[in-house]
Amino acid sequence: MDSGSFTHAAPSHVDTSTEWDDAQARLGNVKPKPKPAKPEKFTASFDDAGALASRRNDAVDASTSDGDDFDDDDDDAYVREYRARRMKELTAEATAKAHGEVREATRATFVAEVTRPSADAYVVVLMTRAGCRDCEKMERAFEILAAKFPRTKFVKIAHRECVPNYPDRLAPTVLVYRDEDVARTYATLAPFGGEHMTPEGVELALRETSADVCPSASDESEADVARRRAAYVAGVLERAVDAARREASADAVDDD
Repeated sequence: MDSGSFTHAAPSHVDTSTEWDDAQARLGNVKPKPKPAKPEKFTASFDDAGALASRRNDAVDASTSDGDDFDDDDDDAYVREYRARRMKELTAEATAKAHGEVREATRATFVAEVTRPSADAYVVVLMTRAGCRDCEKMERAFEILAAKFPRTKFVKIAHRECVPNYPDRLAPTVLVYRDEDVARTYATLAPFGGEHMTPEGVELALRETSADVCPSASDESEADVARRRAAYVAGVLERAVDAARREASADAVDDD
């Protein structure tokens, strides 16, 4: 049989019995005609399956020839790049889910909690002191910022647990870690607006190290951030002036 050929036996109408023939046969006028044989099932065969596979391979080879744009090396490079990019995205997503709150570190866990993670992303550390009102204010700011910026890791540690004999007067101290080293240091509340600081002031100060520490909303431009910073400074000055006036008024009442 030829390659790709098929056979199909159609019924012949020569020996087919009609209703008239059947009626005449029942009356005995004619001999009954035999019932037609059932047609054979459709069959298809390929004598040379190897030749078919060869033709398909030739078609694939032709579509991937040197003259086409397709290139195995380029494709492999693209796949590797895609996998690396996707892995980085998944790592970032996992990191985002892992943070969102302030972690507490000790001297024994500092490397695992701060130094190593800073190789991939910013880590902000608060050196705090028990019984320090300014430290408590900064701790509250850290809690707010940790929830607002979950991709950044916020950690707190007792100041002398972190650095032995660290001066009490410098607490709270904020350290910004990146690439397993300190990228920026802020001592006391002064860099954030003093006793009149707010979490926004800490955010704006941290952005001076890098916008990646406290990334803005997608619809906020750097000009918008600059306006926020100017408004914040004006607000701190206004609160400081109001506090000074109240203190002066209180002193005047005491003198009376």
